[in-house]
Amino acid sequence: MWFWLFLAIVVGPAVIVSLILALPVDAVLDLDIHDKPVLKAKVRWLFGLVTFQPGDGKAAAEPAKPVQRKETPKRKTGFAEAWERVSSGLEILKTKGLMREVKKLIIRLIRSFKIKELEGEFTAGLPDPAYTGMFYGLFKAVTVPFAWPLIQNVRLYPAFDHAVFEGALHAVIRVRPISLVWSVLLFMFSLPVMRAVRKMVVTEWRRSKLRRSASYPSAA
Repeated sequence: MWFWLFLAIVVGPAVIVSLILALPVDAVLDLDIHDKPVLKAKVRWLFGLVTFQPGDGKAAAEPAKPVQRKETPKRKTGFAEAWERVSSGLEILKTKGLMREVKKLIIRLIRSFKIKELEGEFTAGLPDPAYTGMFYGLFKAVTVPFAWPLIQNVRLYPAFDHAVFEGALHAVIRVRPISLVWSVLLFMFSLPVMRAVRKMVVTEWRRSKLRRSASYPSAA
């Protein structure tokens, strides 16, 4: 009985948090470029039942008066100490397997975002009609051969008579927060990262120890 109660108290909140983080979050972006670019963004959660739009219906708050604080004199960092910090940072970056873990983290984060909708229509023209044709040909050469399903919904119309760039773009990007959290946890608790953190802590501890011994020299 006590075991199941303890299990419910410990595991229950973790399961609830995991389920909440597993719900997808959609970022809806609307970009309009006519005279002045305007970007509108809103966030949808719980399959669209909860919508949050930054700055919607909120009055601008009055800027708070800056509080005057007594500035404490900062210790100047010498060239030797600055170079030592740079050398320590480079040495930490040389930790075996660290850059591989960074690459894995970037790939996992990118894969966590999925483009669900992408629609756009633009009119582009350069001062020289020849350059406009080259630009339009480059756009087609990049988008048509790959046959990306979403990029086909972005249409570009060339304007050969005047220089212009205007249009509108609508995009919906979906992400599951649990995938972001999981990617960061895998990175933080990987062996190369833990080695790098240990090396950084040891280096900083030795530097502070030397600084204290230099500040309080032993009496002759």
